[in-house]
Amino acid sequence: MKAAEGIKLLSTKEEHAHEEGEDHDHEGEDHDHDGHDHDGHDHGDKDPHAWLDPVYAQQMAKNIKDTLVSLDPDHKDEYTKNYEQLKKELQSLDQEFKTTLSKAKHKEILVSHAAYGYWEKRYGIEQISVLGLSASEEPSQKQLENIVQQAEKHHIKYVIFENNVSSKVSDTIRSEIGAKSLTLKNLESITEDDAKNGESYVSLMKQNLNTLKTALND
Repeated sequence: MKAAEGIKLLSTKEEHAHEEGEDHDHEGEDHDHDGHDHDGHDHGDKDPHAWLDPVYAQQMAKNIKDTLVSLDPDHKDEYTKNYEQLKKELQSLDQEFKTTLSKAKHKEILVSHAAYGYWEKRYGIEQISVLGLSASEEPSQKQLENIVQQAEKHHIKYVIFENNVSSKVSDTIRSEIGAKSLTLKNLESITEDDAKNGESYVSLMKQNLNTLKTALND
């Protein structure tokens, strides 16, 4: 069983927003060309980050619950009860994202890693990414210049990094445009501190939403 079964993953070969037919200005943004300093992070031609979408997370939770029930039917009631509770939390989380992001002053975020296409599609924000999903090559000088131009055009004041992806190129751009740093957690892994603190998917996603709120309202 795959947790993402039944979910149509976004293609990394196309700009995510364009798959919805939206007319965003993505000049200088190429989700497929970039590389970053994180070994083994090439996802191929599909964007796997569907777990960052609270609606898709509900489908994943159901898939996991159904599999657990099939493997351990004696505890069906317990699995079902836990799933229903999580589903309510995820529905509430989705509503928080919708409400918060719909009220944002602007829609563009500058990120080091193009992991947020599902937020683009679900909530209408727009990621300008320094590094894409491929670890094969660095952005060209022209692409870097385009990213700086986009950041200046949209008056972006933050570059958003990730706790598990390092990027000297992104840090250079941050210095170039005089931006501050913020951190998002893409939930591909969990830190020891988060584990010790008992953080959950929902609590970490709420931290991410607070980061977005800062980046989109300054």
